[in-house]
Amino acid sequence: MASTVSSRFFAAFWRWNECTRPTAHCTYRQTLLSQHHLGPRHSRGFLSTPQYRQSLGDKAPENGLPITSTPVDLLTSSSRARTSNTPLSKTHPSESPLPSRMRALMRHVPHPTIVITAVLRDHKTLKSTPQAMCASSFNTITIAPVPTIAFNIKLPSRTWDAITSNSGHFRIHILKNSEKGAMIADAFTRGDAAAGFKTLGPIVKTEPEELEMHKEFSRVPRIEDDAVMTVLDCKLVKEMRVRDHVITVSEVESIHWDGEGGDTLMYVDGAFKQIGKTVWDRLVR
Repeated sequence: MASTVSSRFFAAFWRWNECTRPTAHCTYRQTLLSQHHLGPRHSRGFLSTPQYRQSLGDKAPENGLPITSTPVDLLTSSSRARTSNTPLSKTHPSESPLPSRMRALMRHVPHPTIVITAVLRDHKTLKSTPQAMCASSFNTITIAPVPTIAFNIKLPSRTWDAITSNSGHFRIHILKNSEKGAMIADAFTRGDAAAGFKTLGPIVKTEPEELEMHKEFSRVPRIEDDAVMTVLDCKLVKEMRVRDHVITVSEVESIHWDGEGGDTLMYVDGAFKQIGKTVWDRLVR
């Protein structure tokens, strides 16, 4: 079983790696998605839950910067080149120069975009509440003998609470670089999972225990749509707190993937983007 999961996981992430290597140039096309105004996010801005923090008394905007309602940019290789409007010398008024320059620098580093879903279980009332978040810190640690992945979450977070309440079980959705993929990601960037699930509607499935192979994944939301390339069933195995973040290490227990390739959705310079042309193919050198 482990070897099958490892081989399928390796095949999926070989394709993912091909479209996330930092050897491609992105070009620019601004697109207004139907029924959505997708605001620009700062490079780790959508990893947290601003409404949750506000309910705990933290009134500060995410990363000290307000969320706006400018449409998302989807980039295609046939569009005109985009030039940067974020100079590295620009500082944020609430930060010292070093963190501010690092933030500006990381805006230009592409990150894969995923949606994490989990279920918050109240073991006293037996009530289950679905949670979700969008993240851009996803990567693999090792492929064999058991595929192991990592990402980080800004605290406090309802999704993190849900993961830990369910014995560390959760799902990861790797999105395709389409407008629908961007809409799915954007639905979970505001810290309001209920609103996100309502926006997506019937493509969100929550199966009872008797329909799940493993009972720990019962009621854990699964987004079923052509814009979702892969769904990974994962279990948390290690965590490390670093200031206001938690770095998670998890093992992949199963992978739901039909083997179809394609580029995945990227997040860079405050927008969801598609990858551009290949400038050097390492496989033909």
